[in-house]
Amino acid sequence: MNDKTQHIIVGSLAGIATLPLAFLAGFANALAAIFLIATVVFFGKEWYDKIKPQPTGFDKMDLVADYIGLFIGYIVAFIIYSLIKFV
Repeated sequence: MNDKTQHIIVGSLAGIATLPLAFLAGFANALAAIFLIATVVFFGKEWYDKIKPQPTGFDKMDLVADYIGLFIGYIVAFIIYSLIKFV
């Protein structure tokens, strides 16, 4: 599994984490909260990659993959949330 695929998977998991929070705080609030948390994690990981003992650098394309995954996770969470709420 390549690096970008791993970033997409992690981003997707973060997006799907919106689902349980949506039932507590509403979907819009959950989206905002997860977006903020994910942004801190995504940028923190890239910053760490820049300063770790054998640095690989800050990769903007990793961030793109993270946010693509986050968007995919949001879509999955929204579909599941909608099905549960409207059934």
